Amino acid sequence: MSWLNDFLGIGKSDAELDSEAFPPVIGSDKQLFSFTYKHKHWLANRDVTHHITGDIAIGVQLEHSKIQKWSILMNNVQCDWSLNCLPEIYLFFNCIKRIEIYMDEQGHVLDTLYPISQSLFLKEKKKQISTHVKDKKQAANLQRFFERNL
Repeated sequence: MSWLNDFLGIGKSDAELDSEAFPPVIGSDKQLFSFTYKHKHWLANRDVTHHITGDIAIGVQLEHSKIQKWSILMNNVQCDWSLNCLPEIYLFFNCIKRIEIYMDEQGHVLDTLYPISQSLFLKEKKKQISTHVKDKKQAANLQRFFERNL
C-alpha cells in the first residue's frame, strides 16, 4: 500500500498503511482528500519540481467478507502544461477519472482497473493535450493511446 502513500502525499509509514489496508467497512465508506503528485524535470540546467494537484475521493465497499473494492476518483486536476512531461503522465491525471482496486483481507491487490471515460470526453482531452505535445515521440505515444481507447 505504499503506492497510496506516495500518491496521496500523506506522511504515513508503510506499517500504518498496511494496518489500514483492509479497514472495517459495513456497506461502504467514503473519504475525501487533496493530493499532490511531484516529480522532477531537468530544465535550464537545474531541477524543477512539477506539481500536479487535485482532489480525490476514495470509496471503500465490501464486495463480500474477504474482498473490498476501492474506488479512487480524481477531479479538479491542475497540471503545468509548459513542462516537457511524458504524455502518459498528463493522460493518467487528465483522462483516467476512476481507479478501481480489489483487495483481499491481507491488503494484497487482487486486481486494478482503470475504466476509461466516454469517447466524447476522451476526444475533447485529446484535442486539449495535443496542443501541448513537444515532439514526434510524444505525438506518437499520444496517438497510440487514443487509437487503443477510442
